[in-house]
Amino acid sequence: MNTTDILTRVTMGYRQEVLERATHYASDYVARVTRNLELHGNDLNVVAPLPTSKMDRAEYAEKKAARCSIEALVDHAAVSRRMGDPCIVSVNPAKAERYIAQSRAAAIASVEAFIAKLAGKVGDIMLAVSDGAPVWHGSVLTVVKPDGTIERWRTEMIVNVSALGKMFNQWPTRRIK
Repeated sequence: MNTTDILTRVTMGYRQEVLERATHYASDYVARVTRNLELHGNDLNVVAPLPTSKMDRAEYAEKKAARCSIEALVDHAAVSRRMGDPCIVSVNPAKAERYIAQSRAAAIASVEAFIAKLAGKVGDIMLAVSDGAPVWHGSVLTVVKPDGTIERWRTEMIVNVSALGKMFNQWPTRRIK
C-alpha cells in the first residue's frame, strides 16, 4: 500500500465526523437565515441590504457576499425595481438541500486534500496508527517509516470563513519533536 492509501484507511473515521459537522453547520446556517428572514417579514433588503458605492472595498465585498449567500437559498416572491421597496423572498427547500449537499461535498474534498498534503509531509510510510481523537481536538498520528523510524504528527482542525463568506476547514499538522 502507498502512503495515501494507508492514511486514507487510518483517517476513515475522520471523514464521517467531518461530514456530520459540515451537515450540522450548513443546516444551522439555513435555519438561522430562515429565522432571520421570518423575523424581518421575509424582506431581503432588511436582512442583507445591498452594498452601496459609498462603502469601502472590504465592507462592500462583505455585504455583497452576505446577500449572495442568502440569495442562493431563496426564491423571490415579489420584485420591485424601485429603490427602498421590500424584496420579499422565501427559503426554497430544494436550494437549501443543495446548499447542504454542496457543504458536504466541500467537506469531503477538504478531507481528501488534507490526506494528500499529509502524505506529502510524512513521506513514505509502512504503517500508521491514529490515537482516535477527533481531528479537530488534536489527533496524533503515529507513523512507521520504511527504515523503522517512528514519527508522531499532531493535527487540529480549524473552521474558517473566507472573505466571500464561504466556510472551509483547515488542518494544520506539525511533527511532534
